[in-house]
Amino acid sequence: MGSRERIALFVSELDLQVSEIESVYRKLEGKQPLLQQAEVRSEDMESVGYWLHNLYNAFEDLFQLIA
Repeated sequence: MGSRERIALFVSELDLQVSEIESVYRKLEGKQPLLQQAEVRSEDMESVGYWLHNLYNAFEDLFQLIA
């Protein structure tokens, strides 16, 4: 594979990973109103924890791609 093809593949994978990060971030933003309630349900807190975990993993995958 030539350098142009490798660069195109890298940019494509980078774009895909950034899209994944944006998607997870939007899901977390949607959970924000649930956390601003007077009483937060444990299910909502667990859901936010799950999406924070996914966001962390998405950034980790991005950094591995760049490295």
